[in-house]
Amino acid sequence: MIATIAVVLLAILVLARARHRAPSPGAGTTVRRFFQYLLLVAMEGVLAVGATGVLTRLLDRTSLAVDDRVGLARDLAFIVVGAPTLVLLAVLTRRQLRADPQEARSTAWALALGAVELTAAVVTMQGLQDLLLWLFGGATLDAGAGARVLVWGALWAAQVRLDARTRTVGEPRPHRLAVAVLALWTAASGLASLVAAAVEGLLPHALLADVGTPAALRALAALLVGTSVWGLLWRSALRVPPVTVAGRAYLVVAGVGGGTIAAVVGAAVVLDRLLVWWIGTPSSIDLMDTVRESASAIGALVAGLVVRQVHVTLLARTGGPRRDEPQRIADYATTGIALAAIGAAGVVLTAALLETVTQGLALAGPPARNTLLLACTLLLVGGPLWAVRWQGIRAAVAADPVGERASVARRVLLVVLFGVVGLAAVGALIVAVAFTFDDLVSGRLGLGTLRRVRWAMGVVVSGGVVAAAHWRVFRADRAVSPSPPTRQVLLVGPMDATALAALTGRLHAHIDLVPTAEPAPGWDVDAIATAIEAQQATDVVVVPGADGPQVLTRGRASA
Repeated sequence: MIATIAVVLLAILVLARARHRAPSPGAGTTVRRFFQYLLLVAMEGVLAVGATGVLTRLLDRTSLAVDDRVGLARDLAFIVVGAPTLVLLAVLTRRQLRADPQEARSTAWALALGAVELTAAVVTMQGLQDLLLWLFGGATLDAGAGARVLVWGALWAAQVRLDARTRTVGEPRPHRLAVAVLALWTAASGLASLVAAAVEGLLPHALLADVGTPAALRALAALLVGTSVWGLLWRSALRVPPVTVAGRAYLVVAGVGGGTIAAVVGAAVVLDRLLVWWIGTPSSIDLMDTVRESASAIGALVAGLVVRQVHVTLLARTGGPRRDEPQRIADYATTGIALAAIGAAGVVLTAALLETVTQGLALAGPPARNTLLLACTLLLVGGPLWAVRWQGIRAAVAADPVGERASVARRVLLVVLFGVVGLAAVGALIVAVAFTFDDLVSGRLGLGTLRRVRWAMGVVVSGGVVAAAHWRVFRADRAVSPSPPTRQVLLVGPMDATALAALTGRLHAHIDLVPTAEPAPGWDVDAIATAIEAQQATDVVVVPGADGPQVLTRGRASA
């Protein structure tokens, strides 16, 4: 034990002396940062684990009576080794951050802060859920949960404060997005489980109302914890004006996209089971059994709709009056999800028709009518969603033909669509041809072969229809070629990729950005665009000013 502490302290002293002797950056500095911050992260985790174990024993006196000398010795060793090592590392790191401004901007420092903050957030959220479950009466008091909340919560708060003091506002923080996604998933899953429990509890002939069971109480705890953490992160980190590209990407991908997928899947499952019960061949003729089986899907539908609506509203508030790329991404992502449902409906419909033709050859499996109802369900879910979104996209194309057709999101949707359809069609054709030759060689070529290749043929037919319908859109976009930008714009100020993309789409100009180190107010896209459009010059420089953006052209400055 003492030898280990001595070796660790000696390594820290050697690093400190080396820092004062050779402060030159390079490969050595990168290696030093890696091992130094790796040790820093490890010691923070070791100290937190040890403190959690000791605090758990202090809060739960019954555990003191348990003869767990091995666990107690481990926790004490973690504290004895971790505490002094962490203090020395903290002092060394503080000196380096003060001496070299580039130290706080290094990737190693960002990764160290992010790793500890993300781990502390996960452990704290889990502990909060356990405490709330105890407060609701759904479980016995867990001293370990309280210890985790106190220790890891304090570590989380310390890391957030340290991050704010050593890093600038505009720097990317992917770990915050990861925590936000985790909190969103926790809240959404809690809401879905709570709705499912409520559906179960409202059904007649239920042995026990599920609204008061530990599972429902745990879902309520997850909903409260996830919503609270998500709201705190959004207000303090993600909503810092101007909202960063990463923040808007989170809104589009995790919020709008994730909510849409959950809602579409939930709606498809619920509608399919109801249609099968009504006009298909259900496993049970009791409607209550069907609703009970659909409780989880109903929860997913409600949670998905809530998540999507909240993030669509936030996305609209963070954008400007003009349609920008994140809003396009949300629309085209929703359209892609709807197209996936429609394409799946085409596959199932083709397979159902072929299954109906060869119904007499089936020895087992679901009836063809149920398969046909599944196709109808997917069409009923994906068709209206696609129609509404595509109508809005057509209106946007009519308002801004060049900007909308040149959108990256639009091009990605079309390219991905043709790519996925092509790969799926080729793979399905290989399967269909292989089955056909197998039956041909075996001497059983006939309707049985048609039944074997029904799903492969469904992929080919559905993919061909979807691709043909969008080929005209692709050709129309290629026919409208945007005119090359004739204006050269140089922005001198804070890094803001969202504003840069919005200005590029509005002005159709070539825009370069020279970021400044000192803090500056965010870019006002409308004010900058208006000021630039008022100038006749083709080469302009824009700098932030106290009274708004200053546009410099040929030695003249105008607001």
